[in-house]
Amino acid sequence: MDIKIIATLMCVICTLHITVSKSLSAEGNDLIVNELTDEIRELKDTVRLLKEEVRSMKQSNETSGVEKQEVAVKLSRSRRATRRHVREVAFQATLTRMYERVKDKEPIKYNQVHTNIGRAFDSRTGIFTAPVRGTYSFSTNIVAEEGNYVEACIQVDNHVKASAISDHRNKLDIWSQGNANAILRLQANDKVYVSIQWPYGEHLIHGVGKTSFSGYLIKATP
Repeated sequence: MDIKIIATLMCVICTLHITVSKSLSAEGNDLIVNELTDEIRELKDTVRLLKEEVRSMKQSNETSGVEKQEVAVKLSRSRRATRRHVREVAFQATLTRMYERVKDKEPIKYNQVHTNIGRAFDSRTGIFTAPVRGTYSFSTNIVAEEGNYVEACIQVDNHVKASAISDHRNKLDIWSQGNANAILRLQANDKVYVSIQWPYGEHLIHGVGKTSFSGYLIKATP
């Protein structure tokens, strides 16, 4: 309740006190005096209740402020803990077999993982799962086996972010290695992988370390 209202009521009470005093000096005004006295008593009760309400509102605001401060402290601690526990995330995986048979739209599986700091890359599925929200860098190299043409893409949850082409349909012994890079803002648990987007069907990609997938966390975002 506004303090101005209480102040106004106090002024009214003072005015009534003066009126009562004047009435007391007059003769034959006992009824008026009694009525004014009762009104003053009621106003005093009202002021007392208003003061209690103001006191309660102040306490509520103070409590709310304390709770907000406690939440802010907990959030700050949580953010610091996240940055402290996820200091480094990085992986490097390659296809070391002679070749790999891959269907379009399916994640390419790499049989050798050189680095997997943070264990966010799953070699069984070829999928990287972001452990925290933040900015990441990814890179892929792709080489089509002889007689094949492929378009490989870095994808996030089925959305293409970058692509690379390798064309080995020529008769000459010339190997074409495609490369793609992507710097991405990811949410925790986003899935990142490399797949063949075109042509449709099954294709052969060349291994022997020429086809690879890597990535790392640049900076975690609280």
